[in-house]
Amino acid sequence: VLDVHKKMFESEFDSKTTVGLMLTGKQVDNILVGGPADLFNSQVGEDSRKLRKGDRILKVAGIWVENMDDKELHNVLLGSDIPGSTVQMLVQDSYSGREKTVELIRVDSMKIADHRRIFEFFNDIKLRIKRGSDPGEILRVVDRTIEHWNKMAQSEFIHDQTILSNVQRMEAKCEEWLLE
Repeated sequence: VLDVHKKMFESEFDSKTTVGLMLTGKQVDNILVGGPADLFNSQVGEDSRKLRKGDRILKVAGIWVENMDDKELHNVLLGSDIPGSTVQMLVQDSYSGREKTVELIRVDSMKIADHRRIFEFFNDIKLRIKRGSDPGEILRVVDRTIEHWNKMAQSEFIHDQTILSNVQRMEAKCEEWLLE
């Protein structure tokens, strides 16, 4: 979890895992391309895709977060800080205002460090352009670039999940043969 108002190229917190969110307070400011909140993950289904920019986090792991500071929220999101563990959140949808439950799988921060750096780089460019005059066309190009890169990252993730699934099926089949 990164605070958008901190230095763009380093996390404020030292952790082994991430859920791939950039927050401003309790609000989702951005979603890390290639991270759990962004990509379809077969272990939690479509839930991780439901989280959007602007959504407000209400509860994490059954705990109301309204009175938490950034560090406390970060700690609750990381939980055990073990890659592969899950975290369930109750969030208020930024469009409908409805509450929804989202379950994300924590991933090893180092596995998506390059994705995060590129994502932060693009966001830094976007923030700098926003500060200047008439950034419209450049912002549209940056948005298209991020969208294109996101699709590439999703393809890589699906590819990796397919390989993992195939290996797991092969392992199960070998165990079955050994037991015969």
